[in-house]
Amino acid sequence: MKKTSNFLKNITGSLAIATFLALAMSGMAFWSARQTLEINRQINKNLETLNVLKSISIALKDTERLQRQYLLTKNQNTLSIFEVWMTDIDREMRQLQALLKDNPKGQAASKRLEAFTIRQRQKLRQGIKLRETKGMNAAIDRSPTLLLDEATLLMQEIGAIETVGLRQRQKAVTNTATQGMTNFVMGTILNLAIILWIYNLIYKEILKRNQAETDLQESNETLQEQSNLMNLILNSMSDGLIVADEKGQFLIFNLAAEEMFGKGFTESKQEEWSEEYGLFQSDRVTPFPTAEIPLVQALQGKQVSNVEMFVRHNKAPEGIWVTVSSAPVKDDNGALKGGVAVCRDISDRKSAELEILQAKEAAEVANRSKSQFLANMNHELRTPLNGILGYAQILQRDPATTAKQMKGLAVIHQCGSHLLTLINDILDLSKLEVQKMDLYPQDFHFTNFLITTVEICQIKAEQKGINFHYHPAANLPTAVYADDKRLRQVLLNLLSNAAKFTDFGSVTFKVEVVDSEASDRATSARIRFEIEDTGIGIPPEKLQSIFLPFEQAGKRDRNSEGTGLGLAISQQIVLMMNSSIQVNSTLGKGSTFWFEVDLPIANDWLAQSTSANQKVIGYQGERRKILVIDDHRENRAVIIGMLEPLGFKMAEADDGQTGLDKALQMRPDLIITDVMMSKMDGLEMTRRLRELPDFVKMPIIASPASLSQVDMQEVIAAGCNSFFPKPIEFTGLLGELQRHIELQWIYETAAKAEELSATVSDLLDWVVPPKEELAVLYRAAQDGFMADIQQEANRLKQLNPLYATFTNKILELSQKFDDEAILSLLEKNYIEQV
Repeated sequence: MKKTSNFLKNITGSLAIATFLALAMSGMAFWSARQTLEINRQINKNLETLNVLKSISIALKDTERLQRQYLLTKNQNTLSIFEVWMTDIDREMRQLQALLKDNPKGQAASKRLEAFTIRQRQKLRQGIKLRETKGMNAAIDRSPTLLLDEATLLMQEIGAIETVGLRQRQKAVTNTATQGMTNFVMGTILNLAIILWIYNLIYKEILKRNQAETDLQESNETLQEQSNLMNLILNSMSDGLIVADEKGQFLIFNLAAEEMFGKGFTESKQEEWSEEYGLFQSDRVTPFPTAEIPLVQALQGKQVSNVEMFVRHNKAPEGIWVTVSSAPVKDDNGALKGGVAVCRDISDRKSAELEILQAKEAAEVANRSKSQFLANMNHELRTPLNGILGYAQILQRDPATTAKQMKGLAVIHQCGSHLLTLINDILDLSKLEVQKMDLYPQDFHFTNFLITTVEICQIKAEQKGINFHYHPAANLPTAVYADDKRLRQVLLNLLSNAAKFTDFGSVTFKVEVVDSEASDRATSARIRFEIEDTGIGIPPEKLQSIFLPFEQAGKRDRNSEGTGLGLAISQQIVLMMNSSIQVNSTLGKGSTFWFEVDLPIANDWLAQSTSANQKVIGYQGERRKILVIDDHRENRAVIIGMLEPLGFKMAEADDGQTGLDKALQMRPDLIITDVMMSKMDGLEMTRRLRELPDFVKMPIIASPASLSQVDMQEVIAAGCNSFFPKPIEFTGLLGELQRHIELQWIYETAAKAEELSATVSDLLDWVVPPKEELAVLYRAAQDGFMADIQQEANRLKQLNPLYATFTNKILELSQKFDDEAILSLLEKNYIEQV
């Protein structure tokens, strides 16, 4: 560095000496050159003055020519150009005066020229105005004709003055320039030689420094631009960005982060961040632990994602929700250099989630209330329906019932069944809403199933006076495996709708096998069910909406029947069978509904030999004991009234605990129990019985009323053998008994009816309770209260098994509502004892 400094000093000193000598030698040359330059400047001014005079002369000629052209043609474009040239003459006259301001003679001549041109241009404009007002001839006569001649004389005078001055200056400049240039050239050559030699030495040295400074400046400018751009990007981000070094000192804290946390850079320690920035856990009360802060974890080399925290500070007193993701920052060698955290305001999302949660909770509460209401109403409705339908079936089996009474009972049973259908529709809808509807397939006789379904709908068609056609295919399978109750529900709904919306014509029901070629060797058959009617039809815009809940396509008078749920539920059932109901309809001509389902063939099914027209009057073998457990007396009475006349030994209990005690006491052959009961429900009772060795295999039938609160799988899991809901259907109940305790039924024939009468007449050898026990029964018979009679008879039967024959006779007569026979029997035995 010292060597370089000495070198620069020597070079500088030599340069100063050489420059002084060169300047001294070239001083005179410089003065001569300056004089030459001044003379040349004056020469250029003379030349410029001559050029301006020439331009003015040309402009004046063009002006006069354009004026005459306009007078002849009256062309507006020519007039516009004329005005432009007039403006140029003014400008050039001002320029001429500026050039002649140092020349008195030329200045005087230029003023005369200017005054002359002004007067003549005014005359030119007057000629243009005359052309516009008085015509071309008047304008031409008044136009000036001596303009160019007079102006030329004045310009020649000025030109002569300038030409004389020009020649004098040219001669002077030649002499001065020759002498000055000689001295200047010699001095310049010497000066340049010295300067080039010296500067050539120092050029290379300073060039490197200049380049280094330039590179450094460019680098600083680039760095500054990049820094400004990064700050602009960071501050325009909607997400907060925080960067800290390995010591926890903040390096970056963008505007979004400052808004979220109420402040930016601070010198606080990591342990103070939660308090400094108002960080809380999800409960919005507990401060966020320092070790769990995402940025702290990043500074420890850990990476975390979407950590939720609640932030409250002076600028956000109500608080905001943010999610923070963080990651460590490492160099190429893997050394930790700091951490970065990205924050996002999720207050809107949390608010929406809270609203959704509150709405969901409210909906769940409403749904539970609705489900509870449906369950309660279902239970309350099905319990009296069980009594209505049950006793309608009991009375229809009574030989003493007249034909007129049978018709009335049929109406009662039909109305009760219709009401049951409405209840089931509402219950099925509630099941569909929570997706709890299930299919429970079993083997059944397919032909008999179709015939009974047709018979139900045929009655309604006959009542309306329309034809009902049933066309089963010849190759239908004998028995299939499916949920016959749900399939019947779908068919009854479609057939009932067809009859309801048909006033004239017919309803046609077709059942056929779609794939007839493979039906003989296949394990399943694809069955097509088709219902066609000639009714009112469905408008095209309603073809899809009819499958929605509470949608009905007919008019108000027709829609008064049903709930509007049948098609919606039927479609859902068919969808569960992996198919769907299709429809074609023409308004005013009729509709066709159809669906196809794959039904497994029940090859091992044994056809039932029992005739549907035969009446069961008893069973073979020893008497079987059946325990009925239900918290509603009328439900127990229906089952007892159905089964006791057939010879079963019946017992009853009003809750699960009492039923458990009676089961342990009497060891029944079969138990029929309700599910939902006070004290102990039927499922809990079943579980306890199954824990006892003697009751492991004893058949237990669950017969609930509130289907919405009972799951069949739960019933089976508790230990029940089958599921037979209320209202009780007599034929189905007999089928359940035969399946579980292997009964052989005795059917009524003419001969057996006579034998039965003889047997009844011989039942006089019975044990009659004492008069004290008969008093309540006798008063109930006198008042005609059948329910009290049955209750008291059952009490007497439980009091002493020897009274069973007598009380069974009383119960048999009470089921026939034969109060006179009961009173006659009691009077005979009661009065005799008195």
